[in-house]
Amino acid sequence: MHEGGIIKSKYSDEISYEKPVERIGTNFTISTNEILENPDIVFEKLWESAPDFANQQTVNMIEAISTATSAIGNNYQIQDLTPESFLMMLERLEIAFNNDGTPRLPQIMAGTVMREKFVRMKSAWEANSENSDRFGAIIDKKRTQWHDKQAARKLAE
Repeated sequence: MHEGGIIKSKYSDEISYEKPVERIGTNFTISTNEILENPDIVFEKLWESAPDFANQQTVNMIEAISTATSAIGNNYQIQDLTPESFLMMLERLEIAFNNDGTPRLPQIMAGTVMREKFVRMKSAWEANSENSDRFGAIIDKKRTQWHDKQAARKLAE
């Protein structure tokens, strides 16, 4: 939620997060002569500056996610990504479910180094069928927890 110069996020009844809105931007200059010679130069300069703007936005978003996940205890520092460490991480997460019972699994944001670790972990995962069985058991347990939590919710008066 955005209120004035603050972004507010509420994760649960106990945990919320507020962060000042940070200004992002980029600079470029265009002379009057350049505009007279090529009126489209404004759009060209904007297009050229778009990657810088996007990088700033990405950094802000990842910092906000990191702060929020640290606040609720879901920040993981895994040195060696293995099927075991991945399943342990999954066990700690709260997972929501759609009405048809399918899990709404969390999004994982990772750079190129982590992507390579996930590719290697996938090979190790596929080499052992017990990983899929454990994954299924975790999802079943999370589904039960989710349904219990939803059943215990109080409806607004």
